[in-house]
Amino acid sequence: MDKRWLIAGVLASIVASAEPGRGDDFGSFDFQALRDAVAPGGIGGVRQAPAPAPAKSSRRWDVEGFSGVPRDQCDVGSCHAFGSVGVLEAAWWRRYREFRTFSEADLFLRRTVLGEPMRREIEGCGSCRAVEGGFVEDDLRFALSSGVATTLAYGSFLARYREVRTAVDASRRLLILPYDPMRSWRAVVRQPGFQTHLQAYLSGDETGLSRERAESAERFRGFRAATKPGLARLGGAVKTMPAAECKRKGADARAAIFGELVAGRPVVVSMTLDGLAAWGNAGEHAFVISGYTNTDGEDLVFHARNSWSNMPNPDVREDQLCRVWSVVTVLTAQEGRASWERAR
Repeated sequence: MDKRWLIAGVLASIVASAEPGRGDDFGSFDFQALRDAVAPGGIGGVRQAPAPAPAKSSRRWDVEGFSGVPRDQCDVGSCHAFGSVGVLEAAWWRRYREFRTFSEADLFLRRTVLGEPMRREIEGCGSCRAVEGGFVEDDLRFALSSGVATTLAYGSFLARYREVRTAVDASRRLLILPYDPMRSWRAVVRQPGFQTHLQAYLSGDETGLSRERAESAERFRGFRAATKPGLARLGGAVKTMPAAECKRKGADARAAIFGELVAGRPVVVSMTLDGLAAWGNAGEHAFVISGYTNTDGEDLVFHARNSWSNMPNPDVREDQLCRVWSVVTVLTAQEGRASWERAR
């Protein structure tokens, strides 16, 4: 028998045998308090704390065939190339079941440095500096049609590129010369020979790179990039926007991201980071989202693969998604349409 019930029985017998009117303390004995005291969960008048609520179930999910290890763009504004390469590699794995590492340096060199974005800036001297930004959808269209090399290492490219960037920025500020340096620049950058020599210098050695590009372009046939329509860049308004409103305004971005992840495809998002300390208040940035964590009763938390190796990959919450103004995915020929295209 439980000792507590034995004690209760003894006390009850004493009370029952007590003679009324003797002035003892048992005439007003609180039997309910006694029962409470010896009931399971309490003794000596001290209640046991309620059992803790069951732990919330949490599930992490990441797309198959994609590494979340961050890569490093260093001091170059090439995040758009890094994001583009990430979804290209994932699409290649889904189609061929091969892990293929494409060169961010090759895509950035050929699309941005030798392509329209930087050439327009050089010709127009909008800020008299080598502008490196770009758009993911433009990078992907270029990559899928022209191919991307695999063996051009970003580190070796970076050392040479920094030299060229410094020279470009310095020479374009020489506005005190008795001639128009911009006129000279415009003439130079349009010459095919200049672009060929610059490409050869920045890539270090073109041997084999052309073959790698041609091979990937051939095997990219049938692949395409799809961009979620209708997302707006809200600019500085997102810095002070209440979390609930940001979540509401980000609902379309959330649906697009989640729909692609469920289909097994990572996406590249372009996002305004001003006001987000975890992201270093870094202005506009592109990166890959490759998975999410789902916790009972809470919003989804999306997993980023960033291109800043000096900091961990920050997560993206649903109440930050109003900051996302572009969502891009890559589809293979066998995959048909993106999640938002099927919904229409």
